Amino acid sequence: MSVALEKKRLFEIDAAKGLAIILVVIGHLVMREQPLGNEWYTQLRVSIYAFHMPFFMYLSGFVMFYTKAAFVKQDIYFDFLKKRAYRLLVPFFFMGFVIFFGKTGASLFITVDNAPKDLWNGLISLFWNTHNSPAISLWYIFVAFIYAMIVPPALWLLKGRILPLLAIAAVIYILPLPEYMYLDKVGQYFVFFMLGGCAATYFEKYQVLLDQWKWAFWGAFIASLSLTFFDWNWHLIMAIVGTLSIPAIHALVRIPRMTNSQILLFLGQYSFVIYLFNTIMIGLAKGVMFKFMTWHGINFLVFVPVLLGAGLIAPILLKKIIFRRIPVVDKLTM
Repeated sequence: MSVALEKKRLFEIDAAKGLAIILVVIGHLVMREQPLGNEWYTQLRVSIYAFHMPFFMYLSGFVMFYTKAAFVKQDIYFDFLKKRAYRLLVPFFFMGFVIFFGKTGASLFITVDNAPKDLWNGLISLFWNTHNSPAISLWYIFVAFIYAMIVPPALWLLKGRILPLLAIAAVIYILPLPEYMYLDKVGQYFVFFMLGGCAATYFEKYQVLLDQWKWAFWGAFIASLSLTFFDWNWHLIMAIVGTLSIPAIHALVRIPRMTNSQILLFLGQYSFVIYLFNTIMIGLAKGVMFKFMTWHGINFLVFVPVLLGAGLIAPILLKKIIFRRIPVVDKLTM
């Protein structure tokens, strides 16, 4: 998710990407079948899912507005869109087919999460009936492209006013959109994307607020996580927890120890390739380990560090060892 910033690079955003991608990988350790006797992880995953992608979308919106890409001029819009398509859609389609055929082949030898049931329906689900997509983890990059496509024209119509677009996004959030071509995801996360846009637009004032009220933001966010322990309307829970997570986590990564964390900055630098390949690497590691043991009960404590390492480190090694030798692939996974 590297973007060439027109303004001074904000290392707090790079650190935030690193923290966010860790949360993404933790959430991907278990996709379908739950490890019995490990309700702590089930609850942890529910809590993480209430805010980790809203925060990731916030970061995407922040970067798009901070770099002024959201305000691209009409005469260069299609050139801009072509570059975004190469940056986002090409990896989406490529990885979609890799995951589909990889799962189909691997399911003959090892246990595979969400394996395609048949060729035709599996392929259709990649791009149409996306709720059942065998590559559902890729939704973020498709949705990010949709936002890149619709935000500039919307701002032209609104004469550059961002707050009306935020209001429209809030209305879209409550609409029951169909689960086709990720339309439900587009509607669900647009408001968080626009909150990032607002934060970037008013960043000078916003950063003062983050620093002065960080303890209040942290307290409100931590308190809101208690909502994830109840079986309430998930849309409402995500709206509350996801929104409160934004200033809380952003304030957290502004602390010098976090901003300068070499681990977070390193993972932030490779967040895109981790996002693309973490589920594949986790799936492979999980399938091999299932050959020797189940992950129920205390065994899951063995699986956690192995799968976490597979999701975070293996994609980076793949890029450094293999992709760097293939310029086209290396560029697509920047």
